[in-house]
Amino acid sequence: MPDSPKSAESKPTEQSLQEEVTKLRAQVAQLEEELARREASPETPGAPRETSEVLRDLPDRFTDEASKMVRALTLACLEPFRVAGDIVEAFAEETSGRNRPEEPTAERGRFRARTQRQSRSEALNLPRDLYSGFIKAVDRSLDVPSKMVERFYNTYREAETTRKQ
Repeated sequence: MPDSPKSAESKPTEQSLQEEVTKLRAQVAQLEEELARREASPETPGAPRETSEVLRDLPDRFTDEASKMVRALTLACLEPFRVAGDIVEAFAEETSGRNRPEEPTAERGRFRARTQRQSRSEALNLPRDLYSGFIKAVDRSLDVPSKMVERFYNTYREAETTRKQ
């Protein structure tokens, strides 16, 4: 049985196979060259720094970040003491503002004694003044958490800008 024209077309010839192998070898060689170029070329712009650079900078960066964090945390923890002083001052001012035993007169260095009626009125107003002072102190004490956070943030950022300069 002679080969039909269809079977001759479907069977690859030795020459066509050889051409296909040559093309594939050329493509493999081209890909190997591209791979060699990529391995030999420095990093592309915009790519992250080499790992060795990051590793070399890591101890200094860790120390800087830890220092900023400790400083900011310390100052933030001290902030309630500062605010406590403000709270006590507000309470004392509110309470004692109208309860002074003597008032200065127009004359220099002289004080005018209060009358008995004024003293009684002040004594009656003292509980109200204490209550008012207490309320203002409680109101100011509610600022402590936000003041702590604000102090931490500002101290941390301040150290960061100082380090960059």
